[in-house]
Amino acid sequence: MITTLKEVSIFLVISSLFAIGGVQAWNKQEQIECIKWQKQAQEFENYYLLGWQKEQCDHWGIEIDAQVKTRY
Repeated sequence: MITTLKEVSIFLVISSLFAIGGVQAWNKQEQIECIKWQKQAQEFENYYLLGWQKEQCDHWGIEIDAQVKTRY
């Protein structure tokens, strides 16, 4: 089977689109998690975030009024 440059190009474009879609889905999931934690912080007394959760939400500009635990 001989693969043409056109076929390789089409394959690379389609692969790139799938990769971009996967990254966008991952980013959206992180934002959804932050919004969930934001609501839980408003609902539950003594709610806290772990350091990685705060970093994630800071990255997306989602502010959560909760303590941050850096030690486990």
